[in-house]
Amino acid sequence: MINDPRLILSARRPDGEDDADPEIAAAISAAQSDPKIAEWVEKQAALDRSISGALRSVQPPAGLRDRILTGAKVSRKQPSGNESWFERKVWGFFGRGELAAVALVMVLLVSAVIYNRLTDKPDERPWQVFAVAKAAELESGVESLEHKDAFLQTSVEWMREQACPAPYTLPEGLQSLGLFGCSTMKWNDKPVGIVCFKLGAAHEVHLVCINAKDIPEMLTERPMWTEIGGYTTAQWREKDTAFMLMSRAPRAELERLLEKKTALRIARRIPLHG
Repeated sequence: MINDPRLILSARRPDGEDDADPEIAAAISAAQSDPKIAEWVEKQAALDRSISGALRSVQPPAGLRDRILTGAKVSRKQPSGNESWFERKVWGFFGRGELAAVALVMVLLVSAVIYNRLTDKPDERPWQVFAVAKAAELESGVESLEHKDAFLQTSVEWMREQACPAPYTLPEGLQSLGLFGCSTMKWNDKPVGIVCFKLGAAHEVHLVCINAKDIPEMLTERPMWTEIGGYTTAQWREKDTAFMLMSRAPRAELERLLEKKTALRIARRIPLHG
């Protein structure tokens, strides 16, 4: 019997087709009761999504299949009936001769792509470009907010619980906007927070927070305006935190939002307007 549920779950298909199998179901139950294994399952799912994306992008050379089938000499071992569930699943897939050879080549190709994508390399993009790209992913639905909340206070408290930079004061114009929620992210291993607001029916506004010591720029309290990737951005610093406000809305609307900074309204848990 396999005691580590991760070994069973590593053979589980991501579409959930195997979840009714008793051993798979038991492994899922064990994972849900163990935070470390649950974290491993989540990371494995993210890796599966990356592999799926890489597979879709791989274009094998013309004639590769014929060359593989010509040279493939793979043993067609058949299970004897005494194998474990895991062995039966493995041989059920890899005991198919030519298919195994094709799969092997594809695994090698995908492994090279995934290794290149997942290797810990410094993000060469400036933090502003990184943040704009994340905001665009949130707006398009490619990424989802980690913490969805209409209350600014609880969103800011959640960010602080994640050891993420968060605002203590905020322009009154921003405090009057509707709120989608917030997320945390990493830029070169540095914590970054993003709070997402709604500006009317047509635009979203994003406030990025990062420790000032983690960025090369020497920002001041006066906003510095620039255009990045189709977004109008304003960058400034308040004590130890650097901020960047960004939106596809006209600059005049963002300037209006930044007119006056006040302490966050945290005395009462009142949802923001909008």
